[in-house]
Amino acid sequence: MSPTYERLRGILLRYISASSTEAMLQVACRKANVAPGDLGAPQLEAVLAEISHGIRLFCPPERQAEMMLALAELAE
Repeated sequence: MSPTYERLRGILLRYISASSTEAMLQVACRKANVAPGDLGAPQLEAVLAEISHGIRLFCPPERQAEMMLALAELAE
């Protein structure tokens, strides 16, 4: 896995279960046509767009703003 993928995974794991994180990342990468090993800054926006629905489903509402902030910092 790429360093960007691992950082993204680490952020998600702080807020969402491991199984949900893995499933969300696999689906998001597939939909964004990005191999997890190739995920870098240029592809990050597309992957983040794909996981936004999963965030609303799996992250507790009271933690979503904090999680989105952490993801935005990753995308900078």
